[in-house]
Amino acid sequence: MPASTFDSKLALILDTMSDGVYVTTEDREIVYWSSGAERITGFTAAEAVGSHCYDNLLNHTDLDGRRLCFTGCPLQESIASGEPRTVGEVFLKRKNGERSAVYVKTATFVGTYVRRRGVR
Repeated sequence: MPASTFDSKLALILDTMSDGVYVTTEDREIVYWSSGAERITGFTAAEAVGSHCYDNLLNHTDLDGRRLCFTGCPLQESIASGEPRTVGEVFLKRKNGERSAVYVKTATFVGTYVRRRGVR
């Protein structure tokens, strides 16, 4: 998967996981999209990298149907606070239009480029 400005050694490790992982800049631009994320969502890294998670590629919603990208985005909250977040069940829209339940954990780290990054 293209790692863009994301560390290629870390990308290699993340691509061995079955979980879907994506990494964003502090502005929530997606810079890495794992092979697990491709499998779960149906979107390729080429389709995801370079977009922003708030562009609603996945249209994350909570159990009540609220769109999380605009009201209560756990990734944005992690980036702002520097603290990890765990959110129970969240729904995403796969490329084929199906809704899928996923469990979301977010964290931030300062990478090679000394910018805070979000990991979902």
